[in-house]
Amino acid sequence: MSESLLRSSAKIVAKSLVNGDYKNIDFKLDENCSNILYDYMRANNNPITPKIANELIKKLSISKMKISGLGGFTDAIFTVAIAQNLESLELTDLKPLFIFREGKSGRRPIINIAKVLQALLNIKSQEILRKLIINGKKVKLPSGWIRVIYGFAPFVDSLMLPNCILTQAEFSSLCYLFNSITKLDINASSLKSLTGISNLQNLELLNLVDLKIQTKEYMVDLFELEKLKILSISGLVRSFRSDINSSLLKCYLECGKTLPSLKFLDCSYNDISLADLLHLIESHPTLQMINLIGTPLQRTPQLTLPNRNIELLTVENMDCCLKSLKFYTQAKEIQARAVSKVFRDISNLDDLDISDDSHREHFNIMISLLNGFKDCTDIQQESLIYLCRCRRRPYLFNEEEKNLLINSILDALPEYKPNEPDEVVTRIQRAGWIVLQGFLETSMKNMEKICDQAAMVVKRSMNLNSHATRICLGVLSVLMRKITPNYAREVMEDGILKERIHFCFVNSERLDGDTVYSLIKTLHIMTSIQKYVYHDSRTIDLDAAVFTIFLSTLYNLSDERRMRTWFLIKFERYISLISVRVYIVVLPKIFNGELISFLTRKNSFKQKVLVAVLWKMMYRYIKKRHPSNFPEDFSHRTHLDAILNAINTFECSEEEVKDESKTLDVLKHIVSKSESPEAISWATWMLEKCNRKII
Repeated sequence: MSESLLRSSAKIVAKSLVNGDYKNIDFKLDENCSNILYDYMRANNNPITPKIANELIKKLSISKMKISGLGGFTDAIFTVAIAQNLESLELTDLKPLFIFREGKSGRRPIINIAKVLQALLNIKSQEILRKLIINGKKVKLPSGWIRVIYGFAPFVDSLMLPNCILTQAEFSSLCYLFNSITKLDINASSLKSLTGISNLQNLELLNLVDLKIQTKEYMVDLFELEKLKILSISGLVRSFRSDINSSLLKCYLECGKTLPSLKFLDCSYNDISLADLLHLIESHPTLQMINLIGTPLQRTPQLTLPNRNIELLTVENMDCCLKSLKFYTQAKEIQARAVSKVFRDISNLDDLDISDDSHREHFNIMISLLNGFKDCTDIQQESLIYLCRCRRRPYLFNEEEKNLLINSILDALPEYKPNEPDEVVTRIQRAGWIVLQGFLETSMKNMEKICDQAAMVVKRSMNLNSHATRICLGVLSVLMRKITPNYAREVMEDGILKERIHFCFVNSERLDGDTVYSLIKTLHIMTSIQKYVYHDSRTIDLDAAVFTIFLSTLYNLSDERRMRTWFLIKFERYISLISVRVYIVVLPKIFNGELISFLTRKNSFKQKVLVAVLWKMMYRYIKKRHPSNFPEDFSHRTHLDAILNAINTFECSEEEVKDESKTLDVLKHIVSKSESPEAISWATWMLEKCNRKII
């Protein structure tokens, strides 16, 4: 099963588990499916209650768990974890663990890591755990914490301790106890010396980002690691504008030694000259790749050397940027901080200079970032923004790739909470929908998924001026006709979508032309495919509400001729689609001063639209309710012109038009003064439906 299909399936199963749909069904997912399902629930902040925890224990075989944030450390999560046989455990953001606090050290709470691990790892997990990640950001671990970790995870092969403050004694303990590990991350640990690291003879990957080492004497022990293949001595990327403040590369070079197996060196965000670079290459014969991002050499062209292939990670051009991004997607354990820096350099490149092959590579890398960094909203946002480039060349991608793109984006979009204010809605939604707009020509299944998600955004938005909501309205206007009528009616949810659009419209300020176009088109399509229950008062009320949207749109319609003609056609068609019972509901409510002001605006386009719509209402009403009274020699144009001529003989001032007590005078004037039987018939019908006396 493909990765995208697995993720889509995980989304469906996760929602069903949360809703309790499987509580009476016995099944047990395999390890891979269980890990994907749990990771989806965690990344999307699905609530795990005690009941859901029990279902997860029965149905999942989780081997990898990542627990993070305020919502992650719950009793239910601990219950799930202790019941699994874990091979990998990642703990991030320990600060919310109030029940495991033991005082404070300065501003940092001290977390009892022994109790945390005891609550998460059963005896079997302690024996088989091979990867342990503990992020100590904003917390402090108690004295002797390395020995405590060893007691619960003595057989780990990969030990990642970013942001965990290490004293020299703790580091010595680590090197003595965990002497068989192959991967170690101690970035931002405030460590000042690597003395003792030579004891880790099996080490192949080492992350030393942002250590406090100032002189070569404290680094020389590093060169005893003969098996080390990957080394990061990068400076910390605090911001785009921060100065380089790392002395790690300087100390490394001053040692004058070499690592015999080193293949990759990350010296990003260090001060390095071209002479230093050439010396590194010459002194490390096995070196294959060097990361120069954030250094003075980050735009250096690739080097051509005799009998040697060296790849430099730079931001010189699009191809180089893509290679750099690819590195970060495949080497997250080293450092992912510089990804945004690479994104910024990509944004400065001219799209016309990028080849089709680069576009395809760009696509694959962005999808990897989108799926691989679900916890990093900044990277997800940047990935979606740069996927917008793919919209310009959709011909490059086959159906399988388009399917992967659509499902990856839908999976990445954060769920809206009901009535979530627009300022809370992330830019991820906007960027994601901008990309999806370019890939609406897809399979029926994908169109239904996109339509469903777009409807959810609209139903949970507050007004139509939200960028994501406007885009989703446009998506609905395109797809509602393409999906099957039955599924379209499911998307509409018995009028809930219409009801929400009306709510958003009422709460929105003036809309731009594109939004108006999408709004009217969507409402027209929804009305044309809905199943009418003529005795259902809710359906009648909803259609009446939509009628007021059309009317309000007419009031604010631009003078652009093409838009006016299109709007008239849609308005008249809408009148033809709805039940005539709606006319009886809306006419008494809408016939006020504002309406009359447009009705009496002589020879204006809005007057013609309004009269055409009101006349069409009478025409349909009589033909539907009193077909025997319908004239055989009926002529649309003749009747419409007669009504307009009769209205234009009515004289009134602007103040009189605003006076609601005189709003019906124009109709009474036609009945008493006009010589046109067509105009009199229309005015009489209007007065009757407005519940007004003719005289």
